Amino acid sequence: MMKKTYKIASVLLVIALVLVGCAPSQTSSDSEGKLLVYTTIYPLYEFASQIGGSDTEVRLMVPAGSEPHDYEPSAKAVGAIENADIFIYNGSGMEPWVDSLLGSVSNDDLLIINATSTMDLLSIVETENDHEDGEEESDHHEGDTDPHVWLDPLRAVQMAEAIYDGMAAMDPERTQVFKKNYDELVDALKELDAAYEKALMNPSNANIVVGHAAFGYLTQRYHLNQIAIAGISPLEEPSAAQLGKIVDVVNELKINTVFYDALTSGKLSNVIATETGVAMVPLHPLGSVTQQDLDAGKTYFTIMYDNLEALKKAVQ
Repeated sequence: MMKKTYKIASVLLVIALVLVGCAPSQTSSDSEGKLLVYTTIYPLYEFASQIGGSDTEVRLMVPAGSEPHDYEPSAKAVGAIENADIFIYNGSGMEPWVDSLLGSVSNDDLLIINATSTMDLLSIVETENDHEDGEEESDHHEGDTDPHVWLDPLRAVQMAEAIYDGMAAMDPERTQVFKKNYDELVDALKELDAAYEKALMNPSNANIVVGHAAFGYLTQRYHLNQIAIAGISPLEEPSAAQLGKIVDVVNELKINTVFYDALTSGKLSNVIATETGVAMVPLHPLGSVTQQDLDAGKTYFTIMYDNLEALKKAVQ
């Protein structure tokens, strides 16, 4: 009887091993088979989270409140991407550290998505020199194009499309879920675009002074004129002479507001506002958000609508 029991147990073990061997392999994330997605900047993180929903695990590389332009990934970050299914980055010079990062990764199955690779992009010259009296082009950028595409809701739709296509390719069985989530995101982005179009139509003064040249796509879309205190990177500070010229422009064009980047102290904007006597108001470039923003439940959409309210007051 014991020998018979051993034989049955052996047969069951063999069957179990065969079944395990034939089972589909899990994705990198966990035993539930969720896609593991790494994103570089906050807008990509939010878009990927909305499209992937509960069927993905999305992680943000650049820590909350950090400046994406000068972030340096750690060895731990490189190791984490070895286990990822998808890596999504903005491109267009936003993350000058990406090439080095990916060069250190040996994950042959990793799907890499450059979210701006198929877009028509503004050049640095176009976005830094919107105003005819604008300052000369800076030498300190990492690329030739303006990377801040997410501030134009219709270009954000293109980013979302690239993310959806990647997720559907990596996990075809969940394509229908991804498509539903993607469609809802696109509807929200188009609604945001319509709100901007309506609110910023026929401004009394289309000129806005901003902390750094992050708003070129937004101002192009809604027919405004960006006058930037700093260059594409907020780390590029102007000279005293350049600040003086911006003061002259504010007075000449009767601009009533100077914006500063919500993630900075706004010291340069404060210089302009103090010299001209105009209001100083935050305008969020959204490349990164603070932990305080996240804890308060702020999102890409709530911040974009906050930006719209600030812009309406400045241009009307």
